[in-house]
Amino acid sequence: MDTHNKSIKKIKSLIDLMDEVDGHSSYKKKAVPTDASLAMAKEMAAKLDLPFDFGETKVLGTHLLAAYFHEIVHVLNVDPETITIEHGLDPTYIRATIGMSTDHSHATIFVDECLHFWLFAVNFLTLLNTCFDFTEVQKKELARLLAIQFTMFRDPLGVHESSREALAPLFLEFADIALVANAHTLTQTVFAICHELSHQILKHGIESDRDQEFEADKKAFTYLLAIFNERDDLRYAQIDTGTLCSPCLLFYYLSASNTYLLGSDFDTDSHPPNRDRATALEAQRNEWSEKSQANFPKIKRSFDDLVTRIVNSSLR
Repeated sequence: MDTHNKSIKKIKSLIDLMDEVDGHSSYKKKAVPTDASLAMAKEMAAKLDLPFDFGETKVLGTHLLAAYFHEIVHVLNVDPETITIEHGLDPTYIRATIGMSTDHSHATIFVDECLHFWLFAVNFLTLLNTCFDFTEVQKKELARLLAIQFTMFRDPLGVHESSREALAPLFLEFADIALVANAHTLTQTVFAICHELSHQILKHGIESDRDQEFEADKKAFTYLLAIFNERDDLRYAQIDTGTLCSPCLLFYYLSASNTYLLGSDFDTDSHPPNRDRATALEAQRNEWSEKSQANFPKIKRSFDDLVTRIVNSSLR
């Protein structure tokens, strides 16, 4: 909660900076916080006895990815002239990617604005199943809502609003779980940005290969640890000690989503299966905090339980 309070209280001092960082995006279609989503955030803050400012939260909702990016490049001492971030909405599927010049003098990271909500929703449903002993009927409903998130991954613009409306009552009822889900989502989003940044720093080719993806994952986790160690001096990218397992969970989420939608995990000449990437990151679990090491198996079992319920039902 301290992290959340710091983010809300200090936003005004970064508004101009964030406009400078991401004000030149070529992605014209943007995700803008709606009055309905802001009203829900206000109600959740009230339930948690947290301060809330409508205007400040609206700005944060628009510029959050730029705020993360600015703090990441600051901690890692990356020249901001060599890399920038763009964010917007891709109607085809949720993604994070990078485009770079052939001489690596400059690169642009693109992060889909729906990624943050998608991860938040999947984390939230998974953590609900982790923390509560629900009835079979309730677990079936959680699985149904997770299946909707899987569908949203390949149809973000068509599913986002209906997904938010379906989850809104649960967000309000379990606002404390939403805070934990937000912490995991923050870590996963920062990791995704660090992964793309790693391709530029490691001077990978414009078209990466499977080995380079594993290499970028490993480097990104190293960067995540550096950001974690500087968390007390940051305003937004404040990695919680219990979420260092979150990048591993991210790849399990992607694996299950692709399998649900496409019949198999994402496996190409350029990208290895997400499950293999999760396994590689899990091999570094000795670098996780004790809290993350304790949390991970419980969260993973809960996610697998929901996925099994989707597979064994008519939710496809």
